[in-house]
Amino acid sequence: MVWVISILIIICLIISVIWLSKLTVDIYFTYAEEQKDLIFTVSWFGMRIFKRIIPLIELNLEEGALEVLEKDDPLAVEGREKRKKFTLQDMKNQLEDVNKLIRTTTDFFPQVKRILSTFEIRNLECSSSIGLGRADHTAILIGQIYSIQAVIYQILASNIKKASTPLFQNHAVYSREYFEIDFNCILSFKIGDIMRSAFKIMKQYQKVKKVGFE
Repeated sequence: MVWVISILIIICLIISVIWLSKLTVDIYFTYAEEQKDLIFTVSWFGMRIFKRIIPLIELNLEEGALEVLEKDDPLAVEGREKRKKFTLQDMKNQLEDVNKLIRTTTDFFPQVKRILSTFEIRNLECSSSIGLGRADHTAILIGQIYSIQAVIYQILASNIKKASTPLFQNHAVYSREYFEIDFNCILSFKIGDIMRSAFKIMKQYQKVKKVGFE
């Protein structure tokens, strides 16, 4: 009997630690002439548990599809590369599913806002080099980009738990048409907060799904 109670106590402690612990997600994106990478790294207690690398993103205009080459590295083990293709119909189906979820979940946006309020953002950095071929058009675009970045950060800062001061750098290339961008940020959140809100949304979605969508 004693060992049964001991096992239950240990299980409860493990669940509590997981529920109260934080996940950290490092997002890195770069787009340049010779390099196009999107990398997600997930860490728990400072240990990397998952990494997804998307080193190639191509737009197939003939087929109207987005072709992606990705590689998953779970638990620091090197994984295999996988090529995926997303058509316009696939994207349309995904949008329809999201719209159904929003339409059928009465408190969807409050739940999303509640999830965002548990997030912490660190090392938010974004630098770009842009040229439109004309100096006047390039200068106007750079100014608009700074304004958009400021608005986006203001929205994030007013809805999330904690946000560090961002670093935005936009360089104008006046001599030619050019585009390059580097983005990096670190998100952290408690596992329990995300699971609780996600469970409420999915529970309500499944309940309405059984009845049928209007």
